[in-house]
Amino acid sequence: MTSALKQLKRRALARPDVKAAYDGLSDEFAFLDEVLSQATELAIASWPPSQPRVPRPETKAPQDGSAARRRGPLRARRPG
Repeated sequence: MTSALKQLKRRALARPDVKAAYDGLSDEFAFLDEVLSQATELAIASWPPSQPRVPRPETKAPQDGSAARRRGPLRARRPG
C-alpha cells in the first residue's frame, strides 16, 4: 500500500463508526481472499496455455510493392 493510502486507512479507522463497519466486513474479506487464492491457483495450474487464445495472422510484408501502391500518392515515401 502506498503511504497516502495507509494514512487514509489509519485516519478512517480512527473513527469508531468506520471501524465498526470495517470490522463487520471481515467475513466478506475472508471470502474474497479465498476466492482470489483459488483463482490464482487455477491460473497457475493451467499455465502455459496449450493454445494461444487469439491466433495471430501471418504478418509477411508483400514483395510486389503493393503496400506502396495502397498508400497512394500523398502517403508515398518522400525522398529525403
